[in-house]
Amino acid sequence: MFKRIIFLVAILITSASSVFAADMKIGIFDERLVLSKAPQLELIETKLKKQFDDRINEIKTLKDKGVAMQEKGKRDAVTMTEAEGIKLNRELSDLSLMLKSKDKNLQEDFQRAKQEEVTKIRVKIQQIVTKIATDEKYDFIFRIESVAFRKEATDISNKVITVLSNPAG
Repeated sequence: MFKRIIFLVAILITSASSVFAADMKIGIFDERLVLSKAPQLELIETKLKKQFDDRINEIKTLKDKGVAMQEKGKRDAVTMTEAEGIKLNRELSDLSLMLKSKDKNLQEDFQRAKQEEVTKIRVKIQQIVTKIATDEKYDFIFRIESVAFRKEATDISNKVITVLSNPAG
């Protein structure tokens, strides 16, 4: 008797869920695709290059100075005193350490600034997805990474790209 009741409840739940699912509108989007097509990425690269241009040039100048010092050391090695050679090697070593430190700091700062800007784009993408979901009455929108199977018609990635690419959007 108890097994029959459980069986009937299971049938009712299954049939009720299929009726419920028939009325649902589900969409997906590919955030990586949307992000890669975002025109804002080019603007970010340009902005960050301008922002870090002075530091990039400083590092380039230090590298050039190091190369010049090495060439001078090779060229003048025969005529240089031992003290001058030791002094030049120490200067090159100091310059190399300073260059590595400045380069590391630049890379870290550049990546941090880029990540902050990309996060702003991701927030904008989420706002667009929410707006599309609200306007077009979607019940669920999933990221493509969490979907095992999909119909092409459920993909809203191109809609998100269109809105993201629109300067007014």
